[in-house]
Amino acid sequence: MIDAIAKHPALKPPVLFSETMAGADGIIGYGNKMGEGWLLTAEMMELQQHGVDNIICAQPFGCLPNHICGKGMMSKIRAVYPDANIVAIDYDPSATRVNQENRIKLMLSVAKERLLPVDPNVKQPVFDAQVQEDVYAAFTNPITANT
Repeated sequence: MIDAIAKHPALKPPVLFSETMAGADGIIGYGNKMGEGWLLTAEMMELQQHGVDNIICAQPFGCLPNHICGKGMMSKIRAVYPDANIVAIDYDPSATRVNQENRIKLMLSVAKERLLPVDPNVKQPVFDAQVQEDVYAAFTNPITANT
């Protein structure tokens, strides 16, 4: 599977599990085994190491391990990767969908601002403008299926 993914130019194959595991070093202990334990933090660190600055950490409401390993480790991740744009979205049956969508929109607006060149006189490579708009529109104007 990894070889097949590696052949496609738009996809990045997953790294070895040992590399993912190493991402947790110095951030969270391997003895943390409740819920997703250290793995959630290690995966967010891995994404950061590979240039993925924008992360949505979706978690069920009331899942204490995810709150500790997800939300609780975000400040440590940001200390190592200051450009990390991470938002935790709690999925609670009693919560309004609007609140969840607004948090995602806020994260996307930060991501979109960061795509703009810092110096207007220096042309910096960014994603294709149409792709940016399509992705932004998909998240800001979600299409819901009638069920």
